[in-house]
Amino acid sequence: SGARGVSGSQEKDINRMAVEELARLFKASGAQTVVVRENDEEPSLAERTRRAVNSNADLFISVHANSAGHERGYLRVSGTSTYYKWSFSRDFSEAIHKRLLAHTKLGDFGNVGNFNYYPIRVNTWMPAMLVEQAFMSNPQDEARMLDPVFREEMMRAVVLGAEDWLRSVQSGVK
Repeated sequence: SGARGVSGSQEKDINRMAVEELARLFKASGAQTVVVRENDEEPSLAERTRRAVNSNADLFISVHANSAGHERGYLRVSGTSTYYKWSFSRDFSEAIHKRLLAHTKLGDFGNVGNFNYYPIRVNTWMPAMLVEQAFMSNPQDEARMLDPVFREEMMRAVVLGAEDWLRSVQSGVK
């Protein structure tokens, strides 16, 4: 179930609501989507990856919520971040990261490469990245992720970033 927010919310629920919104927005823009974790099921990371690969997906976006431990001053740690493993996914991840920063006004926690999360590590044939929406351990970040209006804006930023990246690939401009 992942991290627990300071108000008691669970990461799995925050992520599920975000993914449902992301899928809705992608579908509204004409994209076909495959959700690899439906409802409240808990498939293994290998099963999630298998579902993406078997669907012949062109892109893989994993949505999470970050958390900081007490030793890092968890109430001060805030922001959004993106992660990728392979260099061919860097520009994809960066395009989404830029839109997240511009649209959410959250702090910049970075676009991090060589990230070793199983589903993006083994997805070596499709651009794959991970979005850490914000920090469950930060009360303001948690409240934002629980707000449906903010959630829609954040997931819209993900869609716009993916569209930016696709346009750059189609035009040959990076």
